[in-house]
Amino acid sequence: MKDIKHVAFIMDGNGRWANERNLPRHLGHKEGVENVYRIIDECYDLSIFTVSFYCFSTENWNRPKREINHLFSYLNEFFKKNVKKMIKKSIKIHVSGDISKLPAKTQNVINESIELTKNCNKMSVNFCLNYGGRDEIIRAIKRIDKQPPQ
Repeated sequence: MKDIKHVAFIMDGNGRWANERNLPRHLGHKEGVENVYRIIDECYDLSIFTVSFYCFSTENWNRPKREINHLFSYLNEFFKKNVKKMIKKSIKIHVSGDISKLPAKTQNVINESIELTKNCNKMSVNFCLNYGGRDEIIRAIKRIDKQPPQ
């Protein structure tokens, strides 16, 4: 396992998992989020330096509002519950994607977690939030367009 430097996880199927058990979809998402730290911890023990979780794409905004609210509530809980453990293990939190569209409370929790772990250096965990191929291309073009001509 020492040759593995980066592992990425696509958080998909939690709603289907709940449906198969006749549970509300949001409980599947909750179960998925509760497994994230276990995965991080296992990767840490295996000396995998970088882990990425694809959590919430731009397409996920098409879900029912109530489901989206649950997702962000679980995300907030995750960071509040686990950031101290991550600091203790020197795990740095990164976020990829445009979090400016997320609820203000979620932005605050994420930004605080990033700030609290900025000096950690034993492992990096990247949370991909509000990301998508089209969105990334559009944001890159807008950044380029704002640059002065050379």
